[in-house]
Amino acid sequence: SYNEQKEYKNLESKIKSLEFDKKELEQQFLNPDLTQDQITELSNKMQTIIDSIEEKELRWLELAEKMENE
Repeated sequence: SYNEQKEYKNLESKIKSLEFDKKELEQQFLNPDLTQDQITELSNKMQTIIDSIEEKELRWLELAEKMENE
């Protein structure tokens, strides 16, 4: 359907954006002066981003399969 195609394209851009955020966070982990609290905070943010990417990728694959079968 049209809405699913729209969602599919939207998911692609959201995933790319999240991947970019993830790379930026990974760079922050390289800072040798991070405190334990900062590391914990960054780790929590990273996990949230990873979970979001996985969720969106699953939906993206689901939509891709649906469109292939139409």
